[in-house]
Amino acid sequence: MPQNELFQIIHKKPVEGGFSAVGGINIPTFFAPDAPEYADLRDKFVVHDIPILMDAMGLGDQPLPLIWTGDFIPADGPEPGSTIYIVGEFNCSCVGCSNFGAACGPNKSLVDVSDENYLEGMKLTKLVGMKAIEAGAYTRPLLSSNRAVSDTKTHPVHPLTPPDISYFLLKTH
Repeated sequence: MPQNELFQIIHKKPVEGGFSAVGGINIPTFFAPDAPEYADLRDKFVVHDIPILMDAMGLGDQPLPLIWTGDFIPADGPEPGSTIYIVGEFNCSCVGCSNFGAACGPNKSLVDVSDENYLEGMKLTKLVGMKAIEAGAYTRPLLSSNRAVSDTKTHPVHPLTPPDISYFLLKTH
């Protein structure tokens, strides 16, 4: 989640014969934040639980981390066929962009990422950039002092808009 905005829900299953779905050794299925099959989890966690947890930690008046995850373990619910979700961890120190997962590993690159996952990954990285600007973590003086990164003649710098770095991240086939 980039701060308080749910971007995506990812269901990770271990690969065939695997025990764990962590560490990139998984088969991910990506869902939109409004996916109906996760509506109850989303509503309970994002709307209800996060404010309570932040208050319990004495952080109720603080922003959420720039990018973080809440990882859940599904379990059988009280009703036959129902599912409950148990928090496995909150992570804000080593968060990956799962849509780019196919680019991880020896001799891998963004070329190995499907076009659909590439576009979703770019949406996430853009959203994180916008959240950084909103948080004040990205400032105009930093940009305008580094002409090697931002040529203001071809890439004008606006105080509330991140530079277009897509030319550094182009996916080539």
